[in-house]
Amino acid sequence: MRAPAAGSLRALLSIGTNSTRLLLAKRSNAAWITVSQARRGTRLGQGLGPRGMLRDDAIARTLAAAVEFVARARENTPQIRAIATSAMRRARNARALSAALEARTGLQLEIIPGEEEARYSFVGALAGHGEGLSAGARVGVLDAGGGSTEFAVGAGARLERSRSFEIGAVRLTEETPLRADPPPPHALPAARERARAALAGIAGLGAGVVRLICVGGTATTCAAMLSLGAREAERVDGMTLARAELTALAERLAPLRVSERCAVPGLPAQRADIIVGGLIVLEQALEALSIERAIVSVHDLLLGYVIDGWKA
Repeated sequence: MRAPAAGSLRALLSIGTNSTRLLLAKRSNAAWITVSQARRGTRLGQGLGPRGMLRDDAIARTLAAAVEFVARARENTPQIRAIATSAMRRARNARALSAALEARTGLQLEIIPGEEEARYSFVGALAGHGEGLSAGARVGVLDAGGGSTEFAVGAGARLERSRSFEIGAVRLTEETPLRADPPPPHALPAARERARAALAGIAGLGAGVVRLICVGGTATTCAAMLSLGAREAERVDGMTLARAELTALAERLAPLRVSERCAVPGLPAQRADIIVGGLIVLEQALEALSIERAIVSVHDLLLGYVIDGWKA
């Protein structure tokens, strides 16, 4: 098959609280579709706190991954953008990373507000899983990240409202007894209470949702574990997650040491310490929304930005 022309390709670098990612997308007829994705766990938000400072080691490993991904992208296309999310929104020294990235690659880093992040996640998820929806059917897209959780609601493929909640897998882990290795028995109740409080208001926002799509690393990792280790793009896209499965996984993994969790098929080592926090965020969101099952999508914020946020 002939490779797409460079002009029809876009590359997007995304720097998140937990991971640095690269998306390569191409124009196909009237739509943008994913060509390839790469992800590296860089944990930029480690130890950040509510309004703290990015650690030097976190900046260094994130910058190294970003520079490598940009070089890889430039082998395919000159059209490259870079965005960042929760950790960079909160960090007082965010300029240290953005300036270093610009010096090394020439790219200016765009820090996405939480509500825009939710909107792009909605657009990306609906591009992959919006089929069969009637014009008035209410659909929600939940993006549980490392530092924040975005939720967007629309009628069919038309976005109506969105909100960013200040809770995610990394933050919930670091702010509760889940940070211990292994966590004590009271860690799960404490984490659930913290997540429930942080997600206040999500129920009203999601009233009447008939289809919920979950994006982000926690959702795809959960699906991978339930698929006995299948990787994201191979089998988990379009899988259905039950709230009871989220609860069962959290209860199973919480008593284990991080080293023991690393042996679980489908659970990457770089997510082993925060996976329980992520599962609790998803579980509490679904409980607040009174939703028993959700669809997993690998089409998310990055594809949504390429479609809706990329300005000439």
